[in-house]
Amino acid sequence: MLATLFIPRSPRLFIAVGSALISLTPLASAHQEDSFSTHAPHDPLSDPNAYRSPQYGVFEFRMGPYIPNIDDEFSNDTPYEDVFGTKPSVTFGVELDYQALRIPYLGTLGPGVGWHWFYNSGVAPFDEAGEPNPKPSAHKNSIWVMPMYAVAVFRADVLSRELNIPLVPYVKGGFAWSLWQSQDAGKISRVDGEKATGWSYGLQYQLGIMFHLNPIAPQTAIGMDNASGVNNAYIFAEWWASKVDSFGSGISTGAATWVAGVALEF
Repeated sequence: MLATLFIPRSPRLFIAVGSALISLTPLASAHQEDSFSTHAPHDPLSDPNAYRSPQYGVFEFRMGPYIPNIDDEFSNDTPYEDVFGTKPSVTFGVELDYQALRIPYLGTLGPGVGWHWFYNSGVAPFDEAGEPNPKPSAHKNSIWVMPMYAVAVFRADVLSRELNIPLVPYVKGGFAWSLWQSQDAGKISRVDGEKATGWSYGLQYQLGIMFHLNPIAPQTAIGMDNASGVNNAYIFAEWWASKVDSFGSGISTGAATWVAGVALEF
């Protein structure tokens, strides 16, 4: 069984990645001194918001453990668990949000779209009637799922912008769909003569919190904004729950899991 469990060992991994993003901009150091001397030579960080470029959206790189809820639709059988086990495999993904509206003293509201990739493999047991403990066959089975979604996103960045508390809670919710395919010995599996491939749709929600990295290196963050248009860098953790079973008429490919990653606000 080749499934693997990916759980980051320490939040310092994401802090290191985020810090690198706001410190390794090639032109940051070149523009930093000029912007300070032009606008505020004595106290350049008294109002960092004065140096920000216009803000339109957020890009996220996301990863976390994932187990599709395929077995939920079977009352007595567990076909997914029998082949792939109970350990989750890792999913990688990206999300792009557009901040269409800023609500004063609260945060931003707008649409977002996301895409993820999930893959797992295992060995199927022999299907023998009356066999209590079937032995594994020689056939390698695999499954891939491509979860996607379109959601409304609200980010409450008032704590970070107005109170200098580097936390941004957020909520997302909307429509989800998944493409999926199961393979047996390198060929598309068949169930009752039909190919085990298709797509499912449903609903999902996400709850998360972002940690603002700009205060770690504020001068470099201003230089990064001047050079690249990236306003803010964050690390985040999120609870992600989806019910993607075509409202009871299809294969269930949703999941209840968590993801973490890096976000850039531009």
